[in-house]
Amino acid sequence: MTAPDSPAGRDRVTPAPMITVTDVPAAAAFYARLLGADAHVFAPAFALVRADGTPVLQLHADDAADGHDLLADPDRVRGNGVLLWFTITDFDAACTRAEADRGAALGGPVHTNPNTGGRELWLTCPEGYRVVLAEPVG
Repeated sequence: MTAPDSPAGRDRVTPAPMITVTDVPAAAAFYARLLGADAHVFAPAFALVRADGTPVLQLHADDAADGHDLLADPDRVRGNGVLLWFTITDFDAACTRAEADRGAALGGPVHTNPNTGGRELWLTCPEGYRVVLAEPVG
C-alpha cells in the first residue's frame, strides 16, 4: 500500500535498528562475524554494522548518554520482545558461522518456518538479544 502523497517506489526504507550493549567493540565483532559484514567502531559508545555498505545494525553503549538520555532501562530485561531478524542470501554460510561462534547460544537446529517455507536459525547473542537468521523466500 502506498501513502496517498507518496508515489510508489519513491522512498526506499532500509532499517538499521539500534540496540544497547555492554561492550560495543565485542558486540560489533560478533555481529560482523555472524553476518559476514563489516563493523565500524566510531567511539567506545557507538558502532555501526554494515553489509555490502548498507547499515544493518547500530550498537550503542547502554551506559552512555551522548547528548541524550540513556537508551536502556537497567531494570528491564535486555531485548525483551525484540527479535533481530536478518535475511541473508548466503544462509548456509551464516549458519556455519553461527554454529562455530562460541558466543552464539543456538536455540535449536536450522528449521523450516511453516508460515514462509524458508529455513531459519534462531540464536541468542552474547548480549542476550534473540537473533534470527533467515534465508530469502519468495
